[in-house]
Amino acid sequence: MLRDFKQSVLISLWFVLLTFPLMAVRVNTTDQIVTWRLMNMVWVAYEAFILSWFWRFLMTRKATKNKSSAPDATPAELVKKDLWVQNNLILLLLVLSQVIPVFYFSVVDHYPQTFTKVLGAAVAYLVFSIALRRYQFFKKRGSL
Repeated sequence: MLRDFKQSVLISLWFVLLTFPLMAVRVNTTDQIVTWRLMNMVWVAYEAFILSWFWRFLMTRKATKNKSSAPDATPAELVKKDLWVQNNLILLLLVLSQVIPVFYFSVVDHYPQTFTKVLGAAVAYLVFSIALRRYQFFKKRGSL
């Protein structure tokens, strides 16, 4: 139990570290202002901890149930049999459906046009480079 808690805390800190540049720092290049949004990191840590803790709980529950149930039971069958897990999954989906839009609109709102222009240019560059490479391959082979 304490081992799962420690691992969930470590996973939470790892998610904070990985998402820090995207979720905590907002740079306004026109006004030369850096805005620190550290409350977003608190939410990332909280959500990562809860999801990790819940996942570990389900894995230990599955390990104990597998000893008594059929060896070919899939996770979907285990969820169908256990009403408590069904209710918690529904609750989790409801909470996520409320929390995800808040994060989505807080991140997307800051980079509306520049992000899509850069992403579109990157995708176009990738497609053109793949097409050029294929053209050179078929030209070398003589089948063009």
